[in-house]
Amino acid sequence: MVHVNPLSPVSSAATRAALAPQVAVVAIEMGYGHLRPARSLARELNVEILHTDRPPLADAEEQRRWAATRRFYESVSRVSGIPWLGPPLRGLLNSITDIPNLYPFRDLSGATFGVKVLERSARQGLGRSIVSYLRARELALLTTFYSPAVLADYHGYDRIFCVVTDSDVNRVWAPIRPKISKIRYLAPSGRVVRRLQAYGVPESQIELTGFPLPHSLVGGPEATVLRKNLLPRLARLDPTQAFRQAFAADLEHVGKCPRRTNRHTSCLRWVVRARKPS
Repeated sequence: MVHVNPLSPVSSAATRAALAPQVAVVAIEMGYGHLRPARSLARELNVEILHTDRPPLADAEEQRRWAATRRFYESVSRVSGIPWLGPPLRGLLNSITDIPNLYPFRDLSGATFGVKVLERSARQGLGRSIVSYLRARELALLTTFYSPAVLADYHGYDRIFCVVTDSDVNRVWAPIRPKISKIRYLAPSGRVVRRLQAYGVPESQIELTGFPLPHSLVGGPEATVLRKNLLPRLARLDPTQAFRQAFAADLEHVGKCPRRTNRHTSCLRWVVRARKPS
């Protein structure tokens, strides 16, 4: 039997074949920033993306709940921009999405309104179909959105990996009782690591991985494509070398940046179509 780490780089067809039946990549259309990393992960793992709010991860009642949540959020977002009517709704929206200052570092594990709403939804059955699907197929959950992870954790699942796709996160990314949670977080930055710790997530449940980028942009573990594209771009964007001199130590491992480049900075051109007089 082949044993593979569901989070290690996929390097061969054999690894892909062994890995595919072990992981379910789950996302939701709540912003392109959650779908793009899910697409990259699914491609590398040779699996399809499953959506939290669609079959087979959501029955008819769960689909209705997800749709109602989406309509509420989108409606409040639109109306919050209307003068006179907007400010009260904007305050409500901000209370849900607000991220408090991280420093001074302190305990931020208290449950917020969003955390309580999500747990109440879990008590009412939201997320049961996700866990039923995973258990029936013995799959680990790899998700780029917080709600599938929190819901699966509430319903007792213990093979959960949550890929954080933001540079900073709201309290709702962690469950109401984070210290006993089974969710393993894959954090893109040191700030997110510290933020999750402030929310009460144990250090042992957090791993600093960076942002998940497709190999087409990075070029594998050696980052050959990234180096090839980044170094000339730095030369164009930093003609006085001020940035490169200030961060010389950090750039040493990337490679030698050319002093000059013959390539011109890309220009954005606007094309105006003339309208014939009527």
